[in-house]
Amino acid sequence: MKLSLIMTVCDVCEKKLDSALKAVRDSYLKNDEYELIVIDDGSTGNYDEIIKKYSPVYVKTPHRGNLSAVLYGILIAKGDYIAFTNPLVQPTFTYYKTMLDGIIDNGADISIGEIAYSEGEAKYVNKLDPVTNNEISVENEHILRFFVRDMIESESITTLYNKIFKKETLLLAKNELEKTDAFANKSFDVYGEMLLCYYAAKNAKKMVKSHTGYCFFDIDSKQTIENDEEKSATFDIILNSLPENEHTAELKKNVEFNRGIYIKNNIGFCKKAYLGNNFFEIDREIARFYKSDAKVNLIYDKKDAYVSEIIALIVKNDGKEISDSAQKLVVIPKRKISLIQKIKSVF
Repeated sequence: MKLSLIMTVCDVCEKKLDSALKAVRDSYLKNDEYELIVIDDGSTGNYDEIIKKYSPVYVKTPHRGNLSAVLYGILIAKGDYIAFTNPLVQPTFTYYKTMLDGIIDNGADISIGEIAYSEGEAKYVNKLDPVTNNEISVENEHILRFFVRDMIESESITTLYNKIFKKETLLLAKNELEKTDAFANKSFDVYGEMLLCYYAAKNAKKMVKSHTGYCFFDIDSKQTIENDEEKSATFDIILNSLPENEHTAELKKNVEFNRGIYIKNNIGFCKKAYLGNNFFEIDREIARFYKSDAKVNLIYDKKDAYVSEIIALIVKNDGKEISDSAQKLVVIPKRKISLIQKIKSVF
């Protein structure tokens, strides 16, 4: 088993849960490449019909908080690599497959992908996010330097849901996290996830990033993170666990800088770059076409890198031949349908 994909739920909207499970099922991952684990953290509702529909590994536990559910999922996962999702997350067609290939092909401990946001019909990315805008390949102590430097500017750094981890790396991170106050305090759910990412970065030997498409978070862009003591306590935990080496002074300086931003301000979302209202719908159409037996004709603009990379990935993994004419028409044998819409350029 290559990948364990862990979804944690607690009293979530059934429609969102169904949609999130369907997105995983319809993704480019092959059935024998992954297992889907749903950890139900003491929901009062009943999801039997939805669970029966998608047949994941389903475990219902007493309510102990999302962090405990995440850590339990790590413990029972059978895959060599682990990723996380939840009912508010919608990955594009190739998202997990691209990250999985990236972590395996590069012999990495963490593979990181882009995240984007859904707010009603709007789909957008954070233009200031260094993960979205740059390629990443860092090793050893430089992984932690990268994490600490960009942890505030980039939501991509501190969230679990845009990464694939080597299981051994996550187990080391889990063991360290369980020794902290965050593990004992259920209210540390959000910051506990940040700490799990931090400890994974601390224990990793190599982290890479490949263009993945996007992992959409369903959010309200006006939301903020309230100031509270938990934020400060989270940074205390990080400060007290930094490794002693030639970079320690730099790490401490950046942690304190980021703590100051968090405590003094309500953190919202950064400058937006809209993807276009039909982005996600086009992605789903491509997924549907790929799984059909018909011939597919995709008409697209080469500057739409997302569509181009999906085509390249399909050809690479399945050995199909394509032809590219002056009209930018790509023909994939054994599939028949035309996609005329164009994805708007990201930036």
